[in-house]
Amino acid sequence: MSRKTTLILLSMIALTTLTTAYRISSVKAAAADIRILSHRGFYSPPPVGSYGTYNVVGEIENVGDAAATNVSITVTFYIGSVVIATRNASILIDNALPNAKVPFKAGYAGTSDAHAEWVNRYTVSLNGWSTTQSKPLMLQVLNSTYYVDGTLTQTLGTLKNIETTPNANATNTQVTVIFHYKSNNSIFWASRSPANPTAIVPDGKSTFKISSYPASIPHDIVNATVVAESKEYLSNTFLNPMRDTIKPTIGTPAFLNSPTPQQIIPLNVAVTKPDYASKVKQVLLYYKAQGEQTFKIINLTLVEGVWRPPLTSPFGPFGAGQTISFYIEAMDEAGNKQSTLSQGLLYQFTVQGEVSGVPLEVLIVAFIAVVLIAVIYKYRKKLF
Repeated sequence: MSRKTTLILLSMIALTTLTTAYRISSVKAAAADIRILSHRGFYSPPPVGSYGTYNVVGEIENVGDAAATNVSITVTFYIGSVVIATRNASILIDNALPNAKVPFKAGYAGTSDAHAEWVNRYTVSLNGWSTTQSKPLMLQVLNSTYYVDGTLTQTLGTLKNIETTPNANATNTQVTVIFHYKSNNSIFWASRSPANPTAIVPDGKSTFKISSYPASIPHDIVNATVVAESKEYLSNTFLNPMRDTIKPTIGTPAFLNSPTPQQIIPLNVAVTKPDYASKVKQVLLYYKAQGEQTFKIINLTLVEGVWRPPLTSPFGPFGAGQTISFYIEAMDEAGNKQSTLSQGLLYQFTVQGEVSGVPLEVLIVAFIAVVLIAVIYKYRKKLF
């Protein structure tokens, strides 16, 4: 074989090899790749379980280039070095798109032999998953908010099936809310509930309300997001703003209940909100004397944790024998108002002495007039 022929054959072999390699790389199948991001565990006392419950909540991320499903995670609970339970975690979003984060949860309900509060550690194991087709993003969360209602955090809102093809219903629709720490974006808690209705016709809407535990979700340090998923479709992640509906709590005012006519009335009252909610913005004192038609108002100031009248706007003094009625109203930064009057609490006190029959204001004016007359009379020769 000539040298020229050998070079031609080698070139053809090299070209064939490169072409084959290109074809292999170009048709390489997309695959899902799941990683555990963060998780946390905590104990919930009864009545969450007769012997309490140890909760584990976590989050995975699909760092592959295809959607994942059938993610399998187990959580093992320990008391000391002894395994007391192994649980399969619930995956709250079935179809994990590429770059998507999905929460999971597991819990151990304590027994009489092994209370949940005795759990001192746990381990999380990722067992496997399957690659699948990505669900179309045909669900849209139109609006959502969350607030504290008694002992639970309520998440509510509206979603829509934006598919317009006839009979392209969204069925078995579920909505998941996920709370993350603002500081490092690790997971704090997650909850899931069915939409109402769960079947949404094309261009149709549905609502949702999710009750989340733990109750005292620290809204000042967490963000919330919402994801909707049906058997057929998914939604994009919706950033969920908090709506504070907690009214201020007004304590019992401390005040002097039998002042003299010369006394300014000392008064203070505690007004509180939970740490995770909006702060108290304004506290007003409404008061009037018996027989008056309208309340006067004093804007109280916060001093060492209690609200009291400022020196520039004192409460009193009042005339002898007068009965003074008052109530307190408080408003927070979110606009929530509370008043003792709306709770049926109108406070009263009576000033010592007999009613003079002349209003205090008139007496003051009369006194000033007498002083002026006396001064004018004394210095009348110099003045005139």
